Amino acid sequence: MRLTTLTRLARRRSLAVAFAGVLIATSASLAPASATTPGATAATSQTTATAVVALATATTTRTCFGAQAMAHRATCVTDVKKALSPRPWVAAEDVPEIYTDECRSAPQEAAVKPCTFGSATGKVKAVLIGDSHAANWFPAVKFVAERHGWDLTVYFKASCPWNATAQAWTDSVSRDSCAQWNVDVTAALLDDPPNLIITSALFGRQWESGDAGVQAAVDGYATSWQQLTEAGSTVLPIADTPQMSGRAQQCITKSSPQTRNCGTPRTTALNDPPVIGLAARRVDGVAPINLNRFFCTSTFCTYAIGSVTVYRDRGHLTATYQRTLGPYLNKRIPDQFYAAKYR
Repeated sequence: MRLTTLTRLARRRSLAVAFAGVLIATSASLAPASATTPGATAATSQTTATAVVALATATTTRTCFGAQAMAHRATCVTDVKKALSPRPWVAAEDVPEIYTDECRSAPQEAAVKPCTFGSATGKVKAVLIGDSHAANWFPAVKFVAERHGWDLTVYFKASCPWNATAQAWTDSVSRDSCAQWNVDVTAALLDDPPNLIITSALFGRQWESGDAGVQAAVDGYATSWQQLTEAGSTVLPIADTPQMSGRAQQCITKSSPQTRNCGTPRTTALNDPPVIGLAARRVDGVAPINLNRFFCTSTFCTYAIGSVTVYRDRGHLTATYQRTLGPYLNKRIPDQFYAAKYR
């Protein structure tokens, strides 16, 4: 059925309101944490307030910011003269807030470190779990959690996906710590199964080469997910995001309009086996989310979108871009996890 004009306008207004919140949060995060003098504090406050007004105005005047530029039937226009945010040469510092010793288990560390966010009394108990490519999604997941009053817990171990299959690391300490972390974190989940589990992961050197590695990865994901679905949880895996080339990473640091064209052909950026999707086919009730259209056209994946630097290195995303994906991830969450309708 064709959407009515009023319905289309209502949906656009809903996304505009959502982006207003994203933009305000982004401007606040980019402001200096402190000032050394009262005058500097006043100047900082004025700068932040100006940034908030400017970003909110950009939404109403249909100037794209971040993922909005890749939305289906987008009505905004990217201002190619606007400086990228964050600036490419400092993008490596734009990490999610879970990159702390309290929340992140290091590659050679087996300790499980649950970090909680959102509402402690939330009716929906949600979990984000996995390696750094799962952690990529934290800003967007937090956006959704705050909109719906979720009780959100994060389990994050660097270089270690939530996967029951032992990994083929040459470093036995990393391999053993990842295997132990998987045993312990799965036990914790089974002890008190959450309503919703969101996960993602990099497919890379942690698996054996060739078809054997793909099969090992698929088997491991299916095993972990099935244990929790049988316990009553809904598992929602997100397909891994495109990988940039080294050439694209070098290109983006150039201070010129050419940076808008930096990127990697889609066939190269998405060349890894789709192990998330393959594993989902093995487990009843598991349907993966794929949001890669917010990174790529049909032929090319870009390093900067809607005046936002997308990547902080070849494979990890800036927190700024991830926050702009929040409204679109929200639209892919099953309705039963909505505290209130938000589409």
